[in-house]
Amino acid sequence: DANSGQILYETKEDEVYPVASMSKLLTAYILLDKINHHELSWNTKVKPTKVEAEISHNSELTNVPLDSTHSYTIRELYQAMLVGSANAAAMVIARAVSGSQTNFVKLMRVTAKNMGIKDAKLYSANGLPTEYLKSEKYPGASKNSENELSAQDMAIIATKLIKDYPEILNTTKLQNVQFNDREKTTSVTNTNKLLSDNTFQVDGLKTGTSDAAGECITATTSKYGSRIITVIIGANSDSQRFEQTKLLLNNISNSYNYTVIGAGQPVPNISNVKILKGKQKTLPIAMRKTTGLWLNKEQGTQDISAKFHPNSEIIAPIKKYQTVGKVTLTVEGGYGFLNGEDGMTTSVSANKTIDKANILVRLWGKKIRKSSINEIIHQVNAACLLFN
Repeated sequence: DANSGQILYETKEDEVYPVASMSKLLTAYILLDKINHHELSWNTKVKPTKVEAEISHNSELTNVPLDSTHSYTIRELYQAMLVGSANAAAMVIARAVSGSQTNFVKLMRVTAKNMGIKDAKLYSANGLPTEYLKSEKYPGASKNSENELSAQDMAIIATKLIKDYPEILNTTKLQNVQFNDREKTTSVTNTNKLLSDNTFQVDGLKTGTSDAAGECITATTSKYGSRIITVIIGANSDSQRFEQTKLLLNNISNSYNYTVIGAGQPVPNISNVKILKGKQKTLPIAMRKTTGLWLNKEQGTQDISAKFHPNSEIIAPIKKYQTVGKVTLTVEGGYGFLNGEDGMTTSVSANKTIDKANILVRLWGKKIRKSSINEIIHQVNAACLLFN
């Protein structure tokens, strides 16, 4: 689940494999970040180097043809990279961002690490084996080196990309685009064949293919009530990667229900928490924002366990809607969450105003220790003086 990070199915999720052109999702993230921070614009024009232009004409690779004497906008290159999986276009983008392929790969490594990815092996902006990169290969990389990530890593990148830059879906959902280069127009067809299957309403994200990687795809859809991300690595054929993705999506439809807990609704299986110095001893709490969890079709909200984490001791007065802490929600028998936690943590608020009790009530509410009657009388007299 792209919103919560809840994992609905996984196998060999943390094993690192070549991922080929799915690497371009990390390149897209870095580009969108630079544009968002006004370090580049969609209208920035860039000329390919001779090496990049030569790679763009390699018939073994997915590409749009580029001319080293022509300039192309970042938007044109971005569309070519994501829709047509154009390898040279990704390299031109990388150089526009960082000045060289080497510097961009270093930035990719830092960005992946900042996302919490620790096992990535990254050598290029496009995911090609370094033997195809000619003089632009990463220093020290062997000719067979290519980008390697786990399915979990790809899910992290896709989740981060969609959360921070959801506009990427406006491009990844396109089944084809026209790449215009002066008088020449190249029709670019999306390599993601699921886009044309209305059954699943897939609108992204990226395929990948190489001899070492096999056939791969990171896909996404919002059909089932919340946005879902799937990752397939190492399928045996082009058709199999799409069929395996359909199986995953069908499994969601057949096995799960998306359960929404709205903002203001009570926290599942926690009715009240302790409050000090209040006119009441307990405080009802509620969800601070709308949250959703996937439950097995045989499950209900009674199968959600909740653990409350107060910000500090809850002391009256407390106003309704005031944030009082967080709650971790865990689904019985689930796979856990993308961040490695067993549950999802979200803020909760007071569901009722609790006023502060007056001092007499608080004094009588305390457990009376073994003490002399004179001590008790002294406490009460002191309290009476305050109200005199």
